[in-house]
Amino acid sequence: MTRRANLGSLCVLLIFFLSWVPMVAAADFEITETSWNGSSRLLEVADEVDVALVPTDALDLATLSTSDAVLIVHPTRPIPTRGLSAFLRAGGRVAIVDDFGEGDALLEAFKIHRREVPRDHATSLRDNPALLIASPLFRHPLTTEVATVVTNHPSSLFHNDLHPLLAFDEDGDYAFALTGAVGQGRLVAVADSSVMINNMLALRGNRTFARNLLQYLRPNTEGRIHYVVGDAEILGRHGSQSGGGTLATIEASLRDFATTRPPNGALLILGILVVFISSLFAISALPRESPYDGKTMLPRDTLMGGFIGRVQFFLERDKHLVHPAMLYKFELERGLTTRLELHDGASLGALTEALKKSGAAPEVVSEARDLLLKLDEIERSLDHPSPPRVDAKQLHRFVTRGERLMERVAQHRSLTT
Repeated sequence: MTRRANLGSLCVLLIFFLSWVPMVAAADFEITETSWNGSSRLLEVADEVDVALVPTDALDLATLSTSDAVLIVHPTRPIPTRGLSAFLRAGGRVAIVDDFGEGDALLEAFKIHRREVPRDHATSLRDNPALLIASPLFRHPLTTEVATVVTNHPSSLFHNDLHPLLAFDEDGDYAFALTGAVGQGRLVAVADSSVMINNMLALRGNRTFARNLLQYLRPNTEGRIHYVVGDAEILGRHGSQSGGGTLATIEASLRDFATTRPPNGALLILGILVVFISSLFAISALPRESPYDGKTMLPRDTLMGGFIGRVQFFLERDKHLVHPAMLYKFELERGLTTRLELHDGASLGALTEALKKSGAAPEVVSEARDLLLKLDEIERSLDHPSPPRVDAKQLHRFVTRGERLMERVAQHRSLTT
């Protein structure tokens, strides 16, 4: 466990020092893409927990077993609600991770409503209204070891009877994640698709949530998680012999038409329709533009979401990394308060006292106090005429010390519980 955590930290740090390399535009959410807007980190998480994550351009629901699951991220074409409902009722699991895509029809079918988050109801990262923070409201497999999830331009979810797993507000009126039973299956709804990209998965809380989601979707080792992104098509209906699709629908309609006697002019009309529909089908096979508008997501020239994005942003300008350091400070403190079961915003004194009471070794308490004091000193100096500067080596040291501290606290908690 420690070796894996160290390897993850080293990978993050390696990206810091490679972030001078110009980025290449890539398809959003593609799990083979290592760019900031790809999702190769999600595939890494799947490998860590031994989950088979299978990307697809066309998913036939008729071919799925109830051991399989479907992960839908920012769909840009309508979702077959009836087909997925049949799969869920039979025992399958489906997650829809979407903020402003075509997922609302599926959500509305289960009385889940999307709405904007009022800024006065949510906590944001460094007062950036685009980077809202979701926190767990109760224990669930999806919230295990999750202190916070940082989002980017999210929507929120609401259901009259479902209690939010994570929410942007304390009352749970603006949920980030909901889950509920549908027949023998489970549906998970997540209100921000950008948490699945590499830039956001660099954050510990986001990565842990992604890990929990993959493990929750695959309840046993036999099934696979089918990864459906953007304009990938979902066909057919679970329990039928064949999913079919657009061409199969046309073929079936022609067969039905052949058994009847058409009125005058119908053949001409049908011919025009077939040509029109076939043309649409051919056009839909051509490459599309990225499903996200870069201006509303994480634009290449102003990376704002995620730890790595902020490092990239400041390294490209003046090698000044105080803001990524403050982001890491926030994440470290939330991680410690969660581990020690303290309230959000606990003081440094409360943190060190809780560490002492937990029985942590004196050197662990001393290391935590020293690191947090250094980070506090930087934060207090931000508004000075000459604010402090943090270079790549200093950030490297902060992250290395913080990750080592979190590992030791986690090890101690596992031994005492």
